[in-house]
Amino acid sequence: MALTAKQEEQIIALVKVGELSNRAIGKEVGCSESTVRRIAKEQEVEKGKIAQLVNEEITNTIMHEKITLEKNALNPTEKRMYDKLHFDMTTALEMFNNSTLQNQELLDMAQEGILESVTNQDGTVDKQFLAGQLPNLLAIGKGTETNRKQILGATESYKPKEDDTGAGDNVVVVEMIEDKGRRDG
Repeated sequence: MALTAKQEEQIIALVKVGELSNRAIGKEVGCSESTVRRIAKEQEVEKGKIAQLVNEEITNTIMHEKITLEKNALNPTEKRMYDKLHFDMTTALEMFNNSTLQNQELLDMAQEGILESVTNQDGTVDKQFLAGQLPNLLAIGKGTETNRKQILGATESYKPKEDDTGAGDNVVVVEMIEDKGRRDG
């Protein structure tokens, strides 16, 4: 039995809320647990994403109320200075972000240009010419990472966890002794 668009939408929403198991979602929607898993996988649904979003909004609301209370406690002169500083900092941040985005657009164009220059007419890549472009590609990658950090904050990209199973703990050190000029006999 094929799912309706409404059933798929409900599956995605329930997975994003994250309160029900796949089995319970299947029961509520009228499909199997495997169908719920398949839909979630195909649509790359992040379980609990809606709950996370609600939590962020509540946290921001609490912070907004705290800031409002503190701003209301300012005297008129402090309030004017706050407003001016807020305007100046917001303007500077917008200019900074716009500049960073423009820098990224230039890096993207440079990367596209390199790709075009190393591609032959038949669609193959000139490996020797590509090797000469590696420093440029590395610089583009570094610039892109810097821009990402400037826009999104100093967040780190995904790094897999190191293996803590102790697999490398049993290392045997072998010492090589060089026999110089020694004669047996």
